Amino acid sequence: AIARYPREERNKQGRQWVDKLRHLEWFRGRAGKRPLTEVSPSLLAALRTNFLSATTRFKSERKPQTWNRYLSSLSCVLEACVRDWEWLET
Repeated sequence: AIARYPREERNKQGRQWVDKLRHLEWFRGRAGKRPLTEVSPSLLAALRTNFLSATTRFKSERKPQTWNRYLSSLSCVLEACVRDWEWLET
């Protein structure tokens, strides 16, 4: 789903789109090989813990607001799975 989403939305541009692609690559690197049925609150909580415990490339701690932006990017993919591709029911 993470691989398909940018192809489907390829006409998007701008800084927000670049950020969204970076966020999705982060998720793909950590959970990209899992089936959609394994995406659960417990998986997202584990990913959040991992994300917030790491430092940025500038050696500062990550903020919860940053996680919210990453999660928003993933939410767009999951919405497409439900609404557009009918891969999930909810």
